[in-house]
Amino acid sequence: MLWSNLNPVGSHHPLRKSHSAVELRWISGQSDSSDENEAWSNTVEKGLLFSPKEYIKNMWKDFKVPFNKHRISSSSLHSMPGDQRRLRKRRDKRQQEEGKPNVTVPKPFHMTLREAERLKRGVKSRSEVEMENVDLKRQLEELTECQKQFRASPVPAHVHLPVYEEMQERNKEQRRSMRDRETRHLRAIQKPFSFLERERLKKEQKQLQEQQQQQQADREKMKPFKAKPVPKSVYAAASGDLVKEDELYRSIKMHMRAQELLRSSSVPPSMLTRRLNDRKKPKDELGDGFTHKPQINREVPDFDASYRRFQKQLEKRKDVKTTTACEPFELKTSQISSHRERILADIEKDQSSPRLLRWPHISPGPARTPNSSLCSSLSGSLELLPAKVTDATKKRHEAVRYQIRTPKDSTIIQREREKKLQRMVLKRAQANDPHLALSQTNKSKLKEFRCAEWLYLFD
Repeated sequence: MLWSNLNPVGSHHPLRKSHSAVELRWISGQSDSSDENEAWSNTVEKGLLFSPKEYIKNMWKDFKVPFNKHRISSSSLHSMPGDQRRLRKRRDKRQQEEGKPNVTVPKPFHMTLREAERLKRGVKSRSEVEMENVDLKRQLEELTECQKQFRASPVPAHVHLPVYEEMQERNKEQRRSMRDRETRHLRAIQKPFSFLERERLKKEQKQLQEQQQQQQADREKMKPFKAKPVPKSVYAAASGDLVKEDELYRSIKMHMRAQELLRSSSVPPSMLTRRLNDRKKPKDELGDGFTHKPQINREVPDFDASYRRFQKQLEKRKDVKTTTACEPFELKTSQISSHRERILADIEKDQSSPRLLRWPHISPGPARTPNSSLCSSLSGSLELLPAKVTDATKKRHEAVRYQIRTPKDSTIIQREREKKLQRMVLKRAQANDPHLALSQTNKSKLKEFRCAEWLYLFD
């Protein structure tokens, strides 16, 4: 179709419409189609507008695709001969007349038909039957449960027991014991203040001085007995006996050591081989030309009997002393003087006493004869040694003193401790304060150091 025929205005350059493949198929099908298709094409041609822009806009308006047509491409139409095209067109007409559409008509599946028939007949499947049985059982169980009569069980006996009260009492007792234990621990940790200790020491010193003055006054009233000094000859004899006993003990030890070495000694190897060779020689070879024939004592001494006799002699000579009977202690820690005075008194006592009476010398006992045995001298010296003070006794005495020193009122101690801490914090703050000059704090610090040094030397 030409554009010049459609345009009433006309133009010097006529335009042609380019047909697509779909339009070509539609045009080829319209030649043998019914009057209805021709009327539709006429309406399309009549609907063309005068301007090409409006034509392009309304080109696809009211466009429909016939589903009953077997679409053939433009290339296949042009390639077919005329007889075949005519046969094709006739066949299409025949199909349209007979009313055989080319659209696939869906049919229901057999399973859907089977299910519909089963629903019509009222036949149930196995799963449905099982579900009904389960529902019936559940309903029966519910009915039986509903028919049961409820009866409450009696209250158990342990409910009436006062468990909570007992637990409260037990917790209360535990708290009280913990509080007591903490208070005892705090009292054991507490330390006395330095000024209290100083005042107590001063008081004790005054009491001791008063007691000493009173004792001196009593002694002056009563003239005590004064013995004469021991003569020097007594000490000289005792020292001579000690020297003799030491020499005797040393000689006995040397003799016993020599006997042990003689028993443990062995023959030299050269002499041993010679003796063995002499024993191996026959008796005939040995000559009888020995001139010296010693006299051999063939009687073996009884060493066990001699040892028993020696033990009996020692028991007879030994001085049996009675054991010391234990008596209860009488601790007088409050009456003990200070360490310094006690040490000075011990030094003066040592200086006044003779040299032989000092430790570790043995105090002179009864005069011993030179025939006294070794064991008796040793036993006497061991019994006269002084007893050593152990660390346990020292610590026990310190603990007793500490228990005596601790005050009973804990509130006073707490207040004093708080005051001491406040003073310490104030002093440290003043020392670290950059606003204060060193000249202001120098005197107070010197005074504190001197007091601390004096206390250290005094203790």
